[in-house]
Amino acid sequence: MLAAGPDNVAEVRALTGGMGVERAVDCSAHEAARAAAIRATRKWGRIVFIGEGGRVEITPRRLDSHQKTVYGSWVTSTWLMEELVERLVRWNLHPAGIITHRFPLHRAGDAYALMASGKCGKVAVCFDEELASDQS
Repeated sequence: MLAAGPDNVAEVRALTGGMGVERAVDCSAHEAARAAAIRATRKWGRIVFIGEGGRVEITPRRLDSHQKTVYGSWVTSTWLMEELVERLVRWNLHPAGIITHRFPLHRAGDAYALMASGKCGKVAVCFDEELASDQS
């Protein structure tokens, strides 16, 4: 995993033989991170912005000439998330029970491969401390 920084696009290009990644996902809503995701994606690549807030300036010519596709996914607002969590408690629902597999962030590729195989229930990518608490 790369640490955030001004040289991220160059680092990604170096790791991919100058090509860039096929897919980029930004969950930060940070303008610089979103712009880096676009620049670090190869020709015909796909970029996903998850969550709301933030902004990014896009030059259509850069996207069009490289045939890149940008997707947006608004998950939910903070107030609605709070309401949903309250309902889970009120209705005594435990969605964690449907998680069949948990992966650390550095194994996200394995998690996505398993999900794509269809041979699992819900897959979670967790922070290391969450995984440690599950195993104790």
